[in-house]
Amino acid sequence: LKTDESYFPAIVNSGFAHLATEQYADAARLLSQATQLQQNNVIPYLYLLETYIFQGMKTKSKASFESAFTLAGQLANRYHDGKQEILFM
Repeated sequence: LKTDESYFPAIVNSGFAHLATEQYADAARLLSQATQLQQNNVIPYLYLLETYIFQGMKTKSKASFESAFTLAGQLANRYHDGKQEILFM
């Protein structure tokens, strides 16, 4: 897949496509890039969390599970204030 390196929806969609086809390293790279472009958008963080979980399940990588656990904690702290709602694209 080719993406515009600065167009957020294309990067997220490409990351999700890589996730869906079990290309976890590429998915993680793209979704990490998306989190840097729009740090307040929860969608790439959720997909990145899912990527780390699936990657850990496939490779039995403890580091992937630890990354997922860390990211889950950051998401909880960042978005769970009882006032914000998650808006999907």
